[in-house]
Amino acid sequence: MSCMIMINIIDDDITDIMTLDLDDLRENERFEAKRCEGKLTSEFWPTYSAFANTFGGDIALGLKEDPNDRRRLIAVGVGDPDKILNELWTQVNNPQKVSVNLLSEGDVRIEDVDGRNVIIVHVPRAERQKRPVFINGNMNSGTYRRNGEGDYHCSVTEIAEMLRDSRDEPMDSSLCSKVLLRDLEKETVGAYRRMMSNRVPSHPWNKEPDDEFLRLIGAAGYGDDGELRPTVAGVLMFGRDYSIVRELPRYMLDYLEFTDGSGDWTARRTTDTGDWSGNLFDFLTFVSNRINRATPAGFALEGMVRVDDSDLQKAEREVVLNGIAHADYNGSGGVRVELHPDRLVVRNPGTFRIPIALAESGGHSDPRNPNVMKMFMLVGLVERAGSGVYRMVRTCRELGLGTPVIAESSDPSTVTVTMRIDGTRHGPAEATDSCLSVLDAISGKEDATIAELAEMTGLSTSTVSRSIRRLKDSGRLSREGTRARGRWVVTDGKI
Repeated sequence: MSCMIMINIIDDDITDIMTLDLDDLRENERFEAKRCEGKLTSEFWPTYSAFANTFGGDIALGLKEDPNDRRRLIAVGVGDPDKILNELWTQVNNPQKVSVNLLSEGDVRIEDVDGRNVIIVHVPRAERQKRPVFINGNMNSGTYRRNGEGDYHCSVTEIAEMLRDSRDEPMDSSLCSKVLLRDLEKETVGAYRRMMSNRVPSHPWNKEPDDEFLRLIGAAGYGDDGELRPTVAGVLMFGRDYSIVRELPRYMLDYLEFTDGSGDWTARRTTDTGDWSGNLFDFLTFVSNRINRATPAGFALEGMVRVDDSDLQKAEREVVLNGIAHADYNGSGGVRVELHPDRLVVRNPGTFRIPIALAESGGHSDPRNPNVMKMFMLVGLVERAGSGVYRMVRTCRELGLGTPVIAESSDPSTVTVTMRIDGTRHGPAEATDSCLSVLDAISGKEDATIAELAEMTGLSTSTVSRSIRRLKDSGRLSREGTRARGRWVVTDGKI
């Protein structure tokens, strides 16, 4: 059974238990109660490892299950809290007991619960460089994760996953051992080069032959034998599916479209069918076109060159791009994209590598596949590193779609992003609320510029511009005079 935790993207920090209400308190994926009397219970350490390797959590020492109602906890207290704390600090700083001490003084406290001393220990989620956190000096037998209300021994596969993530050298920069440069799909490379040339015609790399171009963008590199070979990023972006799975046996991409409300998919594209390349670049091209065609008043991308795409369309593509760039292609399940009438769902193997609150604030990025991300940036599909989640959240809020929901799961490790899509807000019709805000602002300042309207309404300049186009199309707004010295004229009518 997988363990899933829904995370508010605004703040994924664990809230400390300031007061314990035993009537409502239950053990779960982030809380564990343990009976602890004369000494620190040995059962503390598997949970310490499990919380550190999963989502973090709080351990309460001095609580036990009510024998009359196992769903309820009762306080039994700890006999000598100072002794227990001394044992805790001694053992957590002993590398033979635990591989790393994640606790600071503020993570441990004593609380009075029903007149008894209860020790609360907050175990932070370990940074990826410190995982796996294991106990008793044995990584294979002492590494745990959290699954619902319990801890479980990690498999060799899960330990390998954490070890991969702990490295500073990105996996997608390594050279392929089973794929040659001639195995890359020439048509995909050509489409990518045309896109880059159209975006930056003067870029010096445009003049280079394919092999040197691929080396410069990080898709190829020279091995110790002097031979130019694809990198993992290169085969992911430009390879054929049968070549990719030779290097990454668990690689899979899957797109499903649900449009008629029956619950059955109505369109699908997946790897292994043999009728398309199966690489990341062609997958994103296909998915972007499908998403935009399904958007009222949308458009089909021509070679993925963005022509007047709306903020919503950018946010939708950002969700897909993040899933691709952050996926652990050695993990199980592959990347799956689902388009429903009311939501876009993207799931990728692997967990978040930085706190979600940092990703939401913008300017922070730690993608698993930075070279794949770089290639998308070179053709303008990623505006700047570390802005994807921030831009996605901001856009959804501006459009009244609510905050996207991120769910992290373990066993297997996955991240699922669900972005709500309100069909009435796609294209020109998406901005009804923002149109009203713009009209209110203009009524107080008829000569306001786009930038001034954005500041007055709290909307982005692109949202203001789109709202103005909508208002003009509906006859509610017109412009008199020049662009520099003119003014807005508001008339009656419907948006």
